[in-house]
Amino acid sequence: MDPEELRVDPRTGRYWWSQEGDRPTAADAPLIQQSVRIADAAGAYRGRFRLPDDYRCTRGDQGPRRNKGVEAITFGARGSTFTSALEGPLLQDGPEPDLRHGALVRVTRQNRDGAVLRQFAYPLEKIFTESDPSSPWPPDTGVPAILAFPDDPDRYLVLERTWVAGAGYRIRVFDATARGATDVRRMSSLAGRAVVPMRKRLVADFHDLGLTTVVNTEGLTWGPRLPSGERTLLLVSDDNFAEDEATQFVALALRDR
Repeated sequence: MDPEELRVDPRTGRYWWSQEGDRPTAADAPLIQQSVRIADAAGAYRGRFRLPDDYRCTRGDQGPRRNKGVEAITFGARGSTFTSALEGPLLQDGPEPDLRHGALVRVTRQNRDGAVLRQFAYPLEKIFTESDPSSPWPPDTGVPAILAFPDDPDRYLVLERTWVAGAGYRIRVFDATARGATDVRRMSSLAGRAVVPMRKRLVADFHDLGLTTVVNTEGLTWGPRLPSGERTLLLVSDDNFAEDEATQFVALALRDR
Protein backbone atom coordinates (compact mmCIF):
# COMPACT_ATOMS: atom_id res chain seq x y z
CA MET A 1 0.00 0.00 0.00
CA ASP A 2 1.06 3.56 -0.75
CA PRO A 3 -1.76 5.67 0.79
CA GLU A 4 -2.11 9.24 -0.43
CA GLU A 5 -5.23 11.47 -0.32
CA LEU A 6 -8.12 10.98 2.13
CA ARG A 7 -11.65 12.36 1.74
CA VAL A 8 -14.83 12.11 3.80
CA ASP A 9 -17.89 11.06 1.81
CA PRO A 10 -20.37 13.94 2.38
CA ARG A 11 -23.29 11.53 2.01
CA THR A 12 -22.26 8.63 4.24
CA GLY A 13 -19.43 9.95 6.42
CA ARG A 14 -17.19 7.09 5.32
CA TYR A 15 -13.55 7.60 4.36
CA TRP A 16 -12.38 7.26 0.75
CA TRP A 17 -8.62 7.06 0.29
CA SER A 18 -6.32 6.67 -2.69
CA GLN A 19 -3.23 4.52 -3.05
CA GLU A 20 -1.11 4.62 -6.17
CA GLY A 21 0.08 1.03 -6.28
CA ASP A 22 3.43 0.15 -7.80
CA ARG A 23 4.74 -0.26 -11.33
CA PRO A 24 7.84 -2.36 -10.55
CA THR A 25 11.28 -1.78 -11.95
CA ALA A 26 12.33 -5.43 -11.56
CA ALA A 27 10.84 -8.13 -13.77
CA ASP A 28 10.19 -10.48 -10.83
CA ALA A 29 8.53 -7.83 -8.61
CA PRO A 30 4.73 -7.78 -8.31
CA LEU A 31 2.65 -5.23 -10.20
CA ILE A 32 0.22 -3.57 -7.77
CA GLN A 33 -2.79 -1.73 -9.18
CA GLN A 34 -3.70 1.66 -7.79
CA SER A 35 -7.08 1.97 -6.16
CA VAL A 36 -9.52 4.06 -4.15
CA ARG A 37 -10.75 2.23 -1.07
CA ILE A 38 -13.59 2.93 1.34
CA ALA A 39 -13.48 2.53 5.12
CA ASP A 40 -15.91 3.24 7.93
CA ALA A 41 -15.17 5.51 10.88
CA ALA A 42 -13.45 2.63 12.72
CA GLY A 43 -11.18 1.90 9.75
CA ALA A 44 -12.90 -1.30 8.60
CA TYR A 45 -12.84 -2.04 4.86
CA ARG A 46 -16.17 -1.23 3.20
CA GLY A 47 -15.46 -1.41 -0.50
CA ARG A 48 -13.50 -0.14 -3.47
CA PHE A 49 -14.29 2.47 -6.09
CA ARG A 50 -13.83 1.55 -9.75
CA LEU A 51 -11.21 3.77 -11.43
CA PRO A 52 -11.01 4.42 -15.21
CA ASP A 53 -9.46 1.73 -17.40
CA ASP A 54 -6.64 4.04 -18.55
CA TYR A 55 -5.45 4.35 -14.93
CA ARG A 56 -4.34 0.70 -14.92
CA CYS A 57 -0.66 0.01 -14.29
CA THR A 58 1.17 -2.15 -16.84
CA ARG A 59 4.65 -3.50 -17.43
CA GLY A 60 4.71 -2.05 -20.93
CA ASP A 61 4.64 1.45 -22.42
CA GLN A 62 1.05 2.22 -21.37
CA GLY A 63 -0.47 3.50 -18.15
CA PRO A 64 0.85 5.53 -15.22
CA ARG A 65 4.53 5.99 -14.55
CA ARG A 66 6.00 4.58 -11.35
CA ASN A 67 5.04 6.74 -8.37
CA LYS A 68 2.96 9.01 -10.65
CA GLY A 69 -0.43 7.39 -10.29
CA VAL A 70 -3.66 8.54 -8.69
CA GLU A 71 -3.11 10.58 -5.54
CA ALA A 72 -5.55 13.46 -5.89
CA ILE A 73 -9.25 12.74 -5.21
CA THR A 74 -12.24 14.94 -4.35
CA PHE A 75 -16.01 14.82 -4.09
CA GLY A 76 -18.01 17.35 -6.12
CA ALA A 77 -21.61 18.45 -6.61
CA ARG A 78 -22.30 17.77 -2.90
CA GLY A 79 -21.18 14.17 -3.14
CA SER A 80 -22.85 13.12 -6.39
CA THR A 81 -19.56 13.12 -8.37
CA PHE A 82 -16.03 11.91 -7.67
CA THR A 83 -12.99 13.41 -9.40
CA SER A 84 -9.45 12.02 -9.46
CA ALA A 85 -6.22 13.26 -11.00
CA LEU A 86 -3.05 11.39 -11.89
CA GLU A 87 0.11 12.85 -10.41
CA GLY A 88 1.95 12.81 -13.74
CA PRO A 89 1.31 12.14 -17.45
CA LEU A 90 0.54 8.63 -18.65
CA LEU A 91 3.41 7.01 -20.52
CA GLN A 92 1.50 7.25 -23.80
CA ASP A 93 0.60 10.92 -23.20
CA GLY A 94 4.15 12.23 -23.54
CA PRO A 95 7.23 12.98 -21.42
CA GLU A 96 7.26 14.46 -17.93
CA PRO A 97 7.84 18.21 -17.48
CA ASP A 98 11.33 19.64 -17.97
CA LEU A 99 12.88 23.13 -17.95
CA ARG A 100 11.26 24.04 -21.27
CA HIS A 101 7.95 22.20 -21.34
CA GLY A 102 5.13 21.28 -19.03
CA ALA A 103 2.92 18.20 -19.47
CA LEU A 104 -0.70 17.12 -19.55
CA VAL A 105 -2.13 14.98 -16.77
CA ARG A 106 -5.55 13.37 -16.84
CA VAL A 107 -8.36 14.49 -14.53
CA THR A 108 -11.43 12.22 -14.50
CA ARG A 109 -14.93 12.95 -13.23
CA GLN A 110 -17.12 9.93 -12.42
CA ASN A 111 -20.47 9.29 -10.82
CA ARG A 112 -20.73 7.35 -7.57
CA ASP A 113 -21.14 4.07 -9.46
CA GLY A 114 -17.82 4.56 -11.25
CA ALA A 115 -19.11 5.53 -14.70
CA VAL A 116 -16.82 8.09 -16.35
CA LEU A 117 -18.71 11.32 -17.01
CA ARG A 118 -15.83 13.31 -18.52
CA GLN A 119 -12.04 13.32 -18.59
CA PHE A 120 -9.87 16.42 -19.02
CA ALA A 121 -6.21 17.31 -19.56
CA TYR A 122 -4.71 19.48 -16.84
CA PRO A 123 -1.60 21.52 -17.86
CA LEU A 124 1.20 20.80 -15.38
CA GLU A 125 3.85 23.53 -15.05
CA LYS A 126 7.41 23.09 -16.34
CA ILE A 127 10.30 22.59 -13.87
CA PHE A 128 11.09 25.95 -12.28
CA THR A 129 14.93 25.73 -12.12
CA GLU A 130 17.94 23.54 -12.88
CA SER A 131 19.00 20.74 -10.53
CA ASP A 132 22.25 20.58 -8.63
CA PRO A 133 24.50 18.79 -11.19
CA SER A 134 26.14 16.73 -8.42
CA SER A 135 22.82 15.18 -7.36
CA PRO A 136 21.81 11.76 -8.71
CA TRP A 137 18.12 12.60 -8.25
CA PRO A 138 16.10 14.10 -11.12
CA PRO A 139 13.44 16.77 -10.48
CA ASP A 140 10.12 15.48 -9.22
CA THR A 141 6.84 17.24 -9.93
CA GLY A 142 3.15 16.44 -10.08
CA VAL A 143 -0.40 16.89 -8.80
CA PRO A 144 -0.78 15.37 -5.31
CA ALA A 145 -4.16 16.94 -4.44
CA ILE A 146 -7.30 18.36 -6.06
CA LEU A 147 -10.28 20.01 -4.38
CA ALA A 148 -13.70 20.70 -5.90
CA PHE A 149 -15.54 23.96 -5.35
CA PRO A 150 -18.82 23.04 -3.60
CA ASP A 151 -21.09 25.11 -5.85
CA ASP A 152 -19.37 24.81 -9.25
CA PRO A 153 -19.07 21.30 -10.75
CA ASP A 154 -16.42 22.42 -13.28
CA ARG A 155 -14.11 24.28 -10.89
CA TYR A 156 -11.24 22.91 -8.80
CA LEU A 157 -8.26 23.96 -6.74
CA VAL A 158 -5.21 22.01 -7.92
CA LEU A 159 -2.04 21.62 -5.86
CA GLU A 160 1.24 21.33 -7.77
CA ARG A 161 4.29 20.14 -5.84
CA THR A 162 7.79 20.29 -7.35
CA TRP A 163 11.12 19.26 -5.86
CA VAL A 164 14.49 20.13 -7.43
CA ALA A 165 17.84 19.02 -5.97
CA GLY A 166 19.68 22.03 -4.58
CA ALA A 167 16.60 24.28 -4.77
CA GLY A 168 14.10 22.42 -2.61
CA TYR A 169 10.32 22.45 -2.93
CA ARG A 170 8.05 24.79 -4.82
CA ILE A 171 4.38 24.59 -3.86
CA ARG A 172 1.67 26.29 -5.92
CA VAL A 173 -2.12 26.26 -5.81
CA PHE A 174 -4.10 26.93 -9.00
CA ASP A 175 -7.76 27.71 -9.58
CA ALA A 176 -8.67 25.52 -12.57
CA THR A 177 -11.85 25.12 -14.60
CA ALA A 178 -12.89 22.28 -16.87
CA ARG A 179 -15.45 24.46 -18.63
CA GLY A 180 -14.61 24.44 -22.36
CA ALA A 181 -11.91 21.76 -21.99
CA THR A 182 -11.74 18.83 -24.41
CA ASP A 183 -13.25 15.55 -23.21
CA VAL A 184 -10.28 13.18 -23.68
CA ARG A 185 -11.74 9.95 -22.25
CA ARG A 186 -11.75 8.26 -25.68
CA MET A 187 -8.24 9.42 -26.60
CA SER A 188 -5.77 6.57 -26.09
CA SER A 189 -2.92 9.10 -26.25
CA LEU A 190 -2.68 12.88 -25.85
CA ALA A 191 0.72 13.13 -27.53
CA GLY A 192 0.50 15.28 -30.64
CA ARG A 193 -3.27 15.72 -30.31
CA ALA A 194 -5.13 19.03 -30.54
CA VAL A 195 -6.44 19.23 -26.99
CA VAL A 196 -7.96 22.19 -25.17
CA PRO A 197 -6.72 21.75 -21.59
CA MET A 198 -8.30 22.99 -18.40
CA ARG A 199 -7.76 26.72 -17.87
CA LYS A 200 -6.02 27.76 -14.68
CA ARG A 201 -4.74 30.79 -12.78
CA LEU A 202 -2.30 30.98 -9.88
CA VAL A 203 -3.91 31.41 -6.46
CA ALA A 204 -0.91 30.98 -4.15
CA ASP A 205 2.82 30.36 -4.42
CA PHE A 206 4.35 29.32 -1.10
CA HIS A 207 7.52 31.27 -1.93
CA ASP A 208 5.43 34.46 -1.71
CA LEU A 209 3.84 33.70 1.68
CA GLY A 210 6.79 34.45 3.97
CA LEU A 211 7.03 30.89 5.32
CA THR A 212 10.20 29.97 7.19
CA THR A 213 10.45 26.71 5.25
CA VAL A 214 8.63 25.22 2.26
CA VAL A 215 8.22 21.45 2.60
CA ASN A 216 6.63 18.52 0.75
CA THR A 217 3.03 19.79 0.80
CA GLU A 218 0.64 17.19 -0.63
CA GLY A 219 -2.85 17.73 0.79
CA LEU A 220 -5.49 20.46 0.87
CA THR A 221 -9.08 20.83 2.05
CA TRP A 222 -11.68 23.49 2.81
CA GLY A 223 -11.90 24.98 6.28
CA PRO A 224 -14.53 27.26 7.83
CA ARG A 225 -15.57 30.56 6.33
CA LEU A 226 -14.12 33.60 8.12
CA PRO A 227 -16.20 36.53 9.46
CA SER A 228 -14.67 38.62 6.63
CA GLY A 229 -16.30 36.29 4.08
CA GLU A 230 -13.08 34.57 3.02
CA ARG A 231 -12.93 30.77 2.91
CA THR A 232 -10.20 28.96 4.84
CA LEU A 233 -7.95 26.65 2.83
CA LEU A 234 -5.93 24.13 4.86
CA LEU A 235 -2.80 22.41 3.51
CA VAL A 236 -0.62 19.66 4.97
CA SER A 237 2.76 18.19 4.09
CA ASP A 238 4.02 14.60 3.86
CA ASP A 239 7.28 14.16 5.78
CA ASN A 240 8.10 10.84 4.04
CA PHE A 241 9.20 9.53 7.47
CA ALA A 242 12.46 11.43 6.86
CA GLU A 243 14.47 13.08 9.63
CA ASP A 244 15.25 16.12 7.49
CA GLU A 245 11.59 16.77 6.59
CA ALA A 246 8.62 17.93 8.65
CA THR A 247 4.86 17.71 9.02
CA GLN A 248 3.58 21.23 8.40
CA PHE A 249 0.06 22.64 8.38
CA VAL A 250 -0.67 25.92 6.57
CA ALA A 251 -3.96 27.85 6.72
CA LEU A 252 -4.73 30.40 4.00
CA ALA A 253 -7.64 32.81 3.58
CA LEU A 254 -9.04 32.47 0.05
CA ARG A 255 -10.93 35.39 -1.37
CA ASP A 256 -13.13 34.35 -4.28
CA ARG A 257 -12.97 36.59 -7.35
